[in-house]
Amino acid sequence: MIENLSAEPNQFELKSMMFSYCEMQEADIPEVSGMVMRLFHNYIADDFPARSRTGIRQYLSAQALYARHNFHHFALVCRLNSSASIWPQTKSYTDSSGTGVLWHASVSDSPPIVGVIEVREHRHISLLFVDDAHQRRGIGRALVANAVARCRRKRPGLTEITVRAAPGAVPVYARLGFHPDRARDEDDSPALAMRLGLS
Repeated sequence: MIENLSAEPNQFELKSMMFSYCEMQEADIPEVSGMVMRLFHNYIADDFPARSRTGIRQYLSAQALYARHNFHHFALVCRLNSSASIWPQTKSYTDSSGTGVLWHASVSDSPPIVGVIEVREHRHISLLFVDDAHQRRGIGRALVANAVARCRRKRPGLTEITVRAAPGAVPVYARLGFHPDRARDEDDSPALAMRLGLS
């Protein structure tokens, strides 16, 4: 069972010494897309065939995030608190070899976003990413916990949360209480269907 870390309904915001959590706003989408595109390219893409990589990149694009925003989806983000560091006004995301800039995102005067979760229909995690410089600090766990709490408020009879986990993310979801769901597996996909039972 994931601990309920959420604040009052519809006023979701948590703060710690290092991080703040809140709903993603439309203005956040270019930065979120830049971060998840970089992480997908550097750590996940090689696990998928070329045809799947193209579709996933389209799904992670800013255009697609705009289209899904507040339309059967919600997203929560984690920001580095302003007191934690000085952040740049812009970010350039390079590929893993460092040979070229792939994405560029403006972050204006806001602290940088270092994690995001998106949920479809208050029952399926459609994406979860934490910036590689801030992993193993509880950000993913807090994002999942608060997303689950929001889903349960919206759907009181909800019995499970599902996800299709990339191979490298399977151990992460397992630590959060998710279990393989072979009945929902797709034979041609390296992603593993998983579910979190809710009592």
